[in-house]
Amino acid sequence: MSQLDYGIIGNCQFSALVDMQGSIVWCCMPRFDSASIFASLLDAERGGSWRIDPVSLSGSKDWNTRQYYLRNTNVLVTTVTLADDSQYEIVDFAPRFRRGDVYYKPPQIIRIVRPLRGIPRIVVRCRPKFNYGKDEPKVLDLASQIGFEGNGYSVHLTSDAPISYILNETPFELKESKHFVLSYGAPFEGTLKFDVDNNWIELLAIGDIGQNIAASLLNFKMK
Repeated sequence: MSQLDYGIIGNCQFSALVDMQGSIVWCCMPRFDSASIFASLLDAERGGSWRIDPVSLSGSKDWNTRQYYLRNTNVLVTTVTLADDSQYEIVDFAPRFRRGDVYYKPPQIIRIVRPLRGIPRIVVRCRPKFNYGKDEPKVLDLASQIGFEGNGYSVHLTSDAPISYILNETPFELKESKHFVLSYGAPFEGTLKFDVDNNWIELLAIGDIGQNIAASLLNFKMK
C-alpha cells in the first residue's frame, strides 16, 4: 500500500475505495462487515479489483487523472486524459434513494464512463475475488450480464457495453457513454440510464461551510 489517496463511494449499506486511476481497489459486499469482493488495496495480485484503463494506440502509458466529487454529493468523478489529448470520465456512486419515508440502499455499484474529448480507447477489467482473495469465482456468460459465483457469493455485472469485450478484456473505442452496474445477489434489471443529479444528493442547510468540509460531512454520512 504505497499511498492513501483514495475516493470513497457508498450508500450507508456498504462502501468502496477508488484509487486515483479510477480503479475500485477495496469493497466489502453486501454490508460493511462482509468479506471483500475487491481487495487489491492489500494484495494487487490476488485481492481482486475493477479497473477501467485507458489504452493508447502507441502503447504509451502516459496519462493524467483528476478526481473530485460532484458538488454536495457522494458521486465521485475521475477524469482521465491520454497523451493524444483524448479524454473521458468515470462517474462512480452507490445508489441511495427515497420513496416516501423509506431510504433504499441496494448493494450496487454504478459506473458511468463518458467520452469528453476525441475517441478514447478503454479496457474494462472486472475481477472480483471472494473472501479476501481466497476464493476464485466461477465466471458465467449470461448474454446481457456476467455472473461471478462461488462459495455462497453471487455478484452480477450488467452493462450496455459489449459483454464479450468485458469478458475477454478487449480494448474498444468509447464513442458514447457506457453504463455498468455491479450488484450483489439478484442481478440488476432496471434501465441503464441514470439521473446522477438525483442520486445521493444531500443539500446542506447549514450555510456556506466550504466544499471540503461539505465533502467530509457527506463521507461521514455514508458510514
